[in-house]
Amino acid sequence: MILSHRHKFVFIKGIKVAGTSAEIALSQLCGPDDIVTPVTPADEHHRLGTMGEPRNYASRLFPKVVRTMLERRYVKSLAGASPARLGSVRRPRSRFNNHMPLADVLRFVPEAADYQLVYVERSPYAKVMSLANWQKHASAYGSGGSLTETPDTIADAVDRVIAAGTIASVLNIDRYRDLAGRVVGVPWKAETLAEDLDAFFRSRGQQSVSLVHAKRGFGSESVDPATALRPDQIALINQLFAEEFETFSWPLLS
Repeated sequence: MILSHRHKFVFIKGIKVAGTSAEIALSQLCGPDDIVTPVTPADEHHRLGTMGEPRNYASRLFPKVVRTMLERRYVKSLAGASPARLGSVRRPRSRFNNHMPLADVLRFVPEAADYQLVYVERSPYAKVMSLANWQKHASAYGSGGSLTETPDTIADAVDRVIAAGTIASVLNIDRYRDLAGRVVGVPWKAETLAEDLDAFFRSRGQQSVSLVHAKRGFGSESVDPATALRPDQIALINQLFAEEFETFSWPLLS
């Protein structure tokens, strides 16, 4: 999550939508008083030493000078950790967190209701396949490994997230509701993210930055869900994500 007073925008991060890549880029716009929450330690190295480092997110239970000290210590610990030890670096207790919904941000910072909402979304089929791939390989990724899967085995991985009940974690639409319960804004699409980011940077009078492809897996956008998923899986996704299909006009498989 990013709340930028400098450029008057709030970035709300959904799950499995290329959100980390957008967040790393957008954090480069931020000033010293903006709120930038930490990302996965394995991805944080992309912005260490830049204006995108996490800040102003720690719990208000700490005095401001202590919050600043804890946040800087966290960044320093990440910078000095080996890939195998990244997962053991503990972040400070936080008031703002990476995937918090818009309504919670607005409760803490009411003036942000006048800021532009920015978020990224992708087809529910792609999100579910990406989630299945992530949950299979997340532990290895956290220690510097890669996310690898092949389209011909993804249906089995999807079965596992269905059985575990974690499939609903990528149902992001409630994250984009304001305090009145309305879904706000029009999302950027994961497949056109580079173009959308470039246009956004130009709208703020800034030069765009190179897009980092964080957590890149097997490329679920390029996989045909009609062949990679079974009909029963497609039917379940259609039912569970019905509001997202309608609200964001995603193509629906029968």
